[in-house]
Amino acid sequence: MPVDARRLIRKMRGGAQAHLMEASDGHCYVVKFLNNPQHRRILVNEWISSVFLRYLGIATPEAAMVNLPPEFLAANAEVSIQLGSRRQEVSPGWHFGSRFPGDPARMIAGDRASAETLENVRRNLGLDRPVVEQFTIYISNLLQGDLGTSLRTNRPVAGDIRTFLPATLELGVVALFIAICLGVPLGVLSAVYKDGPIDQVARTVSVCGISMPVFWFGLIRLRHSVFDIVPKL
Repeated sequence: MPVDARRLIRKMRGGAQAHLMEASDGHCYVVKFLNNPQHRRILVNEWISSVFLRYLGIATPEAAMVNLPPEFLAANAEVSIQLGSRRQEVSPGWHFGSRFPGDPARMIAGDRASAETLENVRRNLGLDRPVVEQFTIYISNLLQGDLGTSLRTNRPVAGDIRTFLPATLELGVVALFIAICLGVPLGVLSAVYKDGPIDQVARTVSVCGISMPVFWFGLIRLRHSVFDIVPKL
């Protein structure tokens, strides 16, 4: 959904030199410019990734085209790209933005919540207090084992960790066991029969395994069965 930039919040860290801005729809977006130092292909990759994740049904920040009017750039001279000692201007027009999930109150109350509802949520969460006081309360609760309540499951975070930690440990131990049982023998055989059929197969499988992003393979496994070759855990 296209939106217009209304307020500059701050410049973000990173090689793309993105800027955090508030848009006309009331949300904040991390805006990456078309002439960013990491090239336009970075923007294309992020757009394709967001579409792919939505297709898989996985939560991802909403992408949008953010318009930077000339008057907005004139009022915010710090919106620019620094290339060494040279400062490069940002051209007016449409740029790539991804929604910044920075307001817990809006995440809980929803996009259509009124200002009064948002204020009540912030008060209940203690977000209306000074940052130092919020941090002190957080540290105090943390030392007592209180990790707060999950915004996604609405359950205590400590309880969720106790529930899912055994499965995580089981998965890690099984993966380590498989890696040792397969990797060590294949490594020894590849060294003994260098450039032989076993070495070629082991080398090809290992290169493919290293080259394939783990998160990509995991997303594919969540959506498809990979021809039912790999059994579901």
